[in-house]
Amino acid sequence: MSGNFVFSFNAVAPSFLIVLAGCLLKKAGIIDDRLISSASRLNFKVGFSTLIFMDIYNSPGITSFDGFYVFYLCCGLLAVFALLWAVVPRLVKDKRKASAIIQSAFKPNIVVLGYPIAEALFGAENMGAMAMVTPFCLVADNTAAVVMLSCMDTGGFGKTKDVVINVLKNPIIIASFTAVAVVMLKIKLPVFIADSVSGISAMAAPLALLMLGAQMELKNIKANIRYSLPASLIRVAAAPLVMVPLAVMLGFTGDKLASIFLISASPTATNSYIIAKEMHSDEKLTGQVVLMTTFFSMFTLIAGIYILKSLSLI
Repeated sequence: MSGNFVFSFNAVAPSFLIVLAGCLLKKAGIIDDRLISSASRLNFKVGFSTLIFMDIYNSPGITSFDGFYVFYLCCGLLAVFALLWAVVPRLVKDKRKASAIIQSAFKPNIVVLGYPIAEALFGAENMGAMAMVTPFCLVADNTAAVVMLSCMDTGGFGKTKDVVINVLKNPIIIASFTAVAVVMLKIKLPVFIADSVSGISAMAAPLALLMLGAQMELKNIKANIRYSLPASLIRVAAAPLVMVPLAVMLGFTGDKLASIFLISASPTATNSYIIAKEMHSDEKLTGQVVLMTTFFSMFTLIAGIYILKSLSLI
């Protein structure tokens, strides 16, 4: 238990320190609104696109997978997404806030937090289950998010052409499907290209967290708490409470069950903030949910791992 707590804290704390650095740099005048705007656009179009591409490209699990396991996890995430999209707009009339709640409540931070915790639990040599499902989940949740944000931004399905164009032009979607195609076709990138792309992708998460911190204001957190708190609880508590027991009933155990738990209970993906900003959603609300879910996940992930281990399920 103590080892899991120490690892989870060490995995999460650096993110908070980078956000804090962003807050301090903004207060010191080193970061201004113009830099925030240009850096966020750069990160959306280049940083996270290359990050997602390399995550899928480096995942060995895409060529040999358990179809039912992959199907269950992807369908579980998309079921949460569909339910949120059906309900939230009826309760929250502001489309920017509604779209922010939907995206931040269903989209897990698989890469930055879920994957390293799985590696700490099972070791790098036993990451088959997580590697197997990661690329498919990344493609599914990024595609769903872009479709929803495009629809909410253009006023619904009345402008189908605009929605389709926005989805097809989205750099994250292009990167995801390009990476899947490259891996499935067994195309090996030259070392100098792979290293260059990896170098660019390394800026994505830190830059996003810096810009997130630069835009954070306590008064906004208090003002949005009635939106951010429910979204946060859905992401880190409600989703795993539904997906994990059902997975146990279906016979999943070991590293596959652990992966299902880690993905369903992970905090909101950091790139949700960048996507929200670029696609006219409420990026400040999204950023607040990213922070809140990251904080809450320190406790929910530790509790879930402890319970599953105590029941000898993982």
